[in-house]
Amino acid sequence: MVKRTVGHTISLDTFVELSARLTGFDESELRATEMAPGYHATVTDEIDESQYERLVETLLKFGGDPLAADDQDVLDFARAVTYLWYVGTWPRLPEAAHAAIGRPGRRNAAFTVSARGYAEGLVWKCFHGNAPGTAAPGFASWSDPPEGARALAGERPAGTGRADTGRRAAT
Repeated sequence: MVKRTVGHTISLDTFVELSARLTGFDESELRATEMAPGYHATVTDEIDESQYERLVETLLKFGGDPLAADDQDVLDFARAVTYLWYVGTWPRLPEAAHAAIGRPGRRNAAFTVSARGYAEGLVWKCFHGNAPGTAAPGFASWSDPPEGARALAGERPAGTGRADTGRRAAT
């Protein structure tokens, strides 16, 4: 359901709903980053209002799948919003997309929305990590493999391998 505010602009709720479909994270996870209002403001500042409405409505019509829309502008918009959420940076748009959906006369350049946007990037959440330089990992935490790494590598937990059997019997 497309929720609108007065003046026919896309609401923050609709932006988050669409962002959830594009990123694969649910709406509550996106809201928990506290970046939704800032990202919504970035998108509305970078994209012409009528084009923004057209792009969002088209994406929602196709269930948030930009490939199903078969519209290059929609695909470029979806990539830009997804990129924004994952790395906290508004990307430089392809020239054709910038001409079609950008604001006339606006410089087409990538920029980091905020330091917090970098730290809250979804890319770090994909592997349960933190952006470098944004959180103290704890003393000597680098010496331990990340949680779940041994299972992914096919290693057995300590005490379940052949080499360990002999040691247990000798103790």
